[in-house]
Amino acid sequence: MPAPTSVVYFDSTDAGAPTLNNAAGSLIGVLDACLINGYNLKTVQSITVSGGLATASCAGHGLPDDSVNLIAGVTDKAALNGRQRITVVNANTFTFDATGVPNGSAAGTLSVKRAPLGWAKQFANGNTKAVYQRMDPAATAMVLRIDDAGAAMPGNNIARADMYESMTDVDFGSGRAVGPAGGQYWGKGGNSTKVYRWILVGDSRTFYLFTDSFPGGDVSTFTSYGTLAGLGFGDIASYRAGDPFGCILTGGYDLSLNAAGLGGTRQLGAAPSQDGSALLARSSNGIGGSTYFALIGENGSTSGGGNSPGYPSPVDNGLVVRMPVFLSELNAPFQNPIRGEVRGFAAALGNIAVMMRLRKLTNLAGSDRTFLVVPCSPGGVYASPAGLLIDISGPWA
Repeated sequence: MPAPTSVVYFDSTDAGAPTLNNAAGSLIGVLDACLINGYNLKTVQSITVSGGLATASCAGHGLPDDSVNLIAGVTDKAALNGRQRITVVNANTFTFDATGVPNGSAAGTLSVKRAPLGWAKQFANGNTKAVYQRMDPAATAMVLRIDDAGAAMPGNNIARADMYESMTDVDFGSGRAVGPAGGQYWGKGGNSTKVYRWILVGDSRTFYLFTDSFPGGDVSTFTSYGTLAGLGFGDIASYRAGDPFGCILTGGYDLSLNAAGLGGTRQLGAAPSQDGSALLARSSNGIGGSTYFALIGENGSTSGGGNSPGYPSPVDNGLVVRMPVFLSELNAPFQNPIRGEVRGFAAALGNIAVMMRLRKLTNLAGSDRTFLVVPCSPGGVYASPAGLLIDISGPWA
């Protein structure tokens, strides 16, 4: 049975991955590659199908094991084209599921590359400003604007991120989501030409980006407190039918990147922070402008925090993982109701150590999926040891 391919995991350590540093436009380069173009295009010498398994010969492919890639150019066995989750055999060979495809060699001029998420660029100004839109018919109409020119920033290592309901060009639009300090800011790394680490996980409607961006720091191993917790944009799994405003934007609310990211899970009914780091396009009633949200775990407390049971558990040497992670919107008269679910997120019912941040966990009890441990904070503070999990196998709700 074919493995799911809707969710794609990208890592700056991949062969051919774009560079992120303080150069103007480097963040847009990463987003273009992951959302629109893909990267690491390689010529495939041959693909042979036998018993429902396709074996590809591709010299020095550099593709990660269990990654989602785009096969193109097959003319006689069209089912081989498109997104495929591969198993790496060696440096020159990989395999993927070919259930139902006749045995034999594939014809055509064959190629493979890391599969993009299938987004599009609505507007652009060179390589320093861009407006991204989703092509998925199920997505809301909100768009993401990135200003990566470094203008009015303390350094070119910070970009401006904004969510709009619509835009007429790269600079003008309506329905902009704003917090107390204006828009949001995404850190790219230290203010130098050094190549900084990044990870992006997403699908056709939502993505989350993790960058090595603690102000003044260098946390290239992603194990420090400084790693930002989930810069991101995209839809939630809303409980309101046909919700046209179920879209979020997360980032730092000021140039110091304070409270950057999703934050940790809170108790049911707790008021979302109003600092502007976690924005919803509008409230569920659709009235007014943007509002604020918080994450609510199934256990009603901090996911992966220091007060959770020890990990690994003495019971089964494992970790209990629960999905979904809920999202509550700011609405004090109704005690901040649940709006829906954060797509792709799970709560860890165990104390995930800080050193596990942005590591992959597999073979967890009750789940056949692979999860990425991501740092979070119940109060938006860098030094919290809590952690959430992102499902990098998919599909997301």
